[in-house]
Amino acid sequence: MRIISGIYKNRKLFTALSKGLRPTSSSVRKSIFQILEPFSKLKVLDLYAGSGSLGIEALSRGADHVTFVEKSAKVMNSLLKNINNLKLADQSLLIKENVDNYIKKCDFKYDVIFADPPYGTVDFDILLPKVSNLLNNDGIFCMEKEYEKKNFSNVRIKNYGKTQFLIWKKK
Repeated sequence: MRIISGIYKNRKLFTALSKGLRPTSSSVRKSIFQILEPFSKLKVLDLYAGSGSLGIEALSRGADHVTFVEKSAKVMNSLLKNINNLKLADQSLLIKENVDNYIKKCDFKYDVIFADPPYGTVDFDILLPKVSNLLNNDGIFCMEKEYEKKNFSNVRIKNYGKTQFLIWKKK
């Protein structure tokens, strides 16, 4: 897997082999990031970070800082390798913790929050109210999930085969 655009374009990302880990494809990331741009000077939270592809892509495109939350030690090692390889430690905070625990105690506000949980483990309807308090006004929550034919109010839905992105903006 490679970074699509920005200052780290074409740089390779390492991914750990782990059950439930399914990195976002390049074509889907490209589409989502074109919708969400610009990223200049934004503070980003990457929940269920995995290899860090969403957060690192945001940094490559100009985000100021990304907080990565991942509970798996094995996957976190891969993420740490990516951060160190790209020399992004000054712009990154890696937190090895359960996402719900992090959300409960977090008192920081973000401009963009990504969530890419293992498919079928987290409902958008349940996660949205939890993370909305962590967003600045006009902040965006973007969740990747398995395709589901369901309507959500005030949510932009983008379908890519079996993958679905839900994009919600805080007013």
